[in-house]
This record gives sequence, C-alpha cells and structure tokens, in this order.
Amino acid sequence: MASISKNHYLLLSTIIFFIVSSYLLKATLMLIEKDNFDGEQPINYNILETESNNFNPNESIRKFDSDYITISDEMVEIFQEHDFTIENFINGLTKKLVIFSALPDDFMKLEPLEFRKKIFIKTMLPIVYVENKNILSQRKKILEWWTKTEGEFVSREYWPDWLIELSNEYDYKEENVGDLLMRVDIIPISMALCQAVVESGWGTSRYSREANAMFGQYTFDRSLGILPENRDPDKKHLIKKFNSISESVRSYIKNINTHLAYDELRKKRREFRMDGEKISGIGLIPYLTKYSERGKSYTADLTSLLEENDFGKLDLLTSSVSIVE
Repeated sequence: MASISKNHYLLLSTIIFFIVSSYLLKATLMLIEKDNFDGEQPINYNILETESNNFNPNESIRKFDSDYITISDEMVEIFQEHDFTIENFINGLTKKLVIFSALPDDFMKLEPLEFRKKIFIKTMLPIVYVENKNILSQRKKILEWWTKTEGEFVSREYWPDWLIELSNEYDYKEENVGDLLMRVDIIPISMALCQAVVESGWGTSRYSREANAMFGQYTFDRSLGILPENRDPDKKHLIKKFNSISESVRSYIKNINTHLAYDELRKKRREFRMDGEKISGIGLIPYLTKYSERGKSYTADLTSLLEENDFGKLDLLTSSVSIVE
C-alpha cells in the first residue's frame, strides 16, 4: 500500500514538474520575443488573394495569410516574399494583395529616399484598390436593383432594407437613386495617392505615424483626434486619428463622396461615366480646391505630383473594372 502511494507520489511530482517547466519555458520565450521587439510596436498585416490575376470586381477576395511585423525591413521582406510590385499589380501578374495596418515606427529610416517613397506607394495602393472594389460591389448591387424597377421612380419607403442602410452610410436622405449613385462611386487611385503623399509627407508626418492619418482630416471631438502642431489660437480643430490605414482611407473616400464641398467633383465624375470616359485623377483633382486653404495652389501641386510620378497609370486599375451607369 505504501509502495502504491509512493508510485502515485512520484507520478504526480513528475506531472507537476513538466507543467511548471512548460510555463517557465513559455514565459522565457515571451521575454525573448519582447526583447526582440526592441521597443517597436507590432504592425498587423493581411495577405489577400483574388481568384485570378485580373482583379475582376465580381470576384471575391479571401484572406490568404496574416501576421505581424515590427520594423520596416520586415515590411520590405513581406512585399518581396509575395512578389508584390507596382508593375506586377498594374499588369495583373500577381494574385496577392498585401495590406498593412500601419507604417512601422522606423519607417523614416528607410533609405534611400526614393526607395522609401516606393514602399509608401506600395503600402497605400492595395488599400485604396480594395476600398474602391468594395464600392464597386455596392454600386453594382444598386444598379441591378434599379434595372429591375426599369428606372422608374420608387419612393424611399418602398426601398429594400439594404438600400436604406447603404444610403444612410453615404449620408443620403433623398429618394432619387441616380443621385445616390453619384455618391456610391470610386475615387481615382492616382488622386487618392497624391493626396496621401501631400497630406502625410510620404508617410513621415507625425499624424500619419501616430494616428494613421494619411489625409489630414479634421475632427472637433477630443476623443477622436490629436492636437495639430502650430494651430492658430482661435482654431479648435484636431487631426482625426484612426485605428488603421484602411480606416483612414475609408474615411477619406466617404468624405469625398458625401461632403457638400465636393459636390461639383461628384457631378464631374458622373459626367465622365455618362460619356464613357475613364474616371481619372487628372480629371477630378481640379475640383479639390476646398480640400485645402491653399485652394488652386493645392490642386496645382497635386497635378504636378501626379505627372512627375506617373500616377495616372494606376487609374487603369479602376477603369478596367468600372461598372458603367
């Protein structure tokens, strides 16, 4: 009986030893991993994959992989690992989209300067593309419903619930579906990139680094913004902060698609569609004078930036998947 108790005791001691050892090992690995961060904040990323290389708007995009990085060199490695280049993306030679949630803390240390600029564009490009693709899906759904009504006027009270929700998302309270479609439409990639470059200083501004604020949007809610540098004493605005770059892009697009200041831009975009022309940044940038206090000087800078960097070629991505009204 004593022998059995002793065996039980030995077995129990062995089990406890292994349990304690496993916890100690896990704690040690966590400490090592924490040291490896070297104070850098982890950045989440997702690898999205399309069904083909053509980026058809009707195709679904699935999550292929997800993980995190901490430094810019790792960001560069991820792009290389998945062969994601601007050229491959434009030419339909890749099925993978790399979506980073933020820029690494050491982003400004990337050298040379031209290389850092290219990484910034590679970071922003797939995000703007995905958001545009989502908008095209919404637009397609509206057009299919509108076609079934044979273009007849349908009072808002008879709209399906999903259409009511979508119109609320775009801050639209009227009953004309055609006018709703003026809001539910793409933003030219070239225009979005030019504004992101100017407003974030190619991703080096304090706002882009601390708040994922790529477009300098304002807010007056203290819980949603950070204090601007050198703000005039009589000003009350803050720079709106976001949880991710994707959230920043989404908010920027909604701003362009809903704010009264850009009503003429939306009318010009509809005109392009009705005439069967490409919706381009070079065609819509002149209607952004109210985005900045610099007015026409601001839009002139955007136009020069677009031409100098040949961003116009990126609009081919959205023009090739556009849904004609």
